[in-house]
Parts: sequence; structure tokens; C-alpha cells
Amino acid sequence: MYDLRNDRKRGCVLIKQVDIIAIVAKETGIPRHKVEQTVKLLADNTIPFIARYRKE
Repeated sequence: MYDLRNDRKRGCVLIKQVDIIAIVAKETGIPRHKVEQTVKLLADNTIPFIARYRKE
């Protein structure tokens, strides 16, 4: 969950807490756990790695 905090030292302003994974899951109809797994693969650069080596 992303939390945009009010931190004057960093110049941030509290907007609201946003659960991006829940929003994506709801709008796409994909189960939450699958969205979480996909985000983890993207964060670990696993998908670009697989795509690059499948071309060769």
C-alpha cells in the first residue's frame, strides 16, 4: 500500500492511502494474488529478463 505522508522535510503532502494492487485487481477482474505476483515479477525484472531471452 502506498502512503503519501505529510513530511515537510521532503515537501510531501498527505493525499490519501492508495492500495494500487486492489484498484488494478478490481478494474481488470484479475484476482488480487495474481496482480501481486505480477507486480513482484516486474519489480524483480523477471519479466523483461524472460522476454529478452525468449527472442534469441
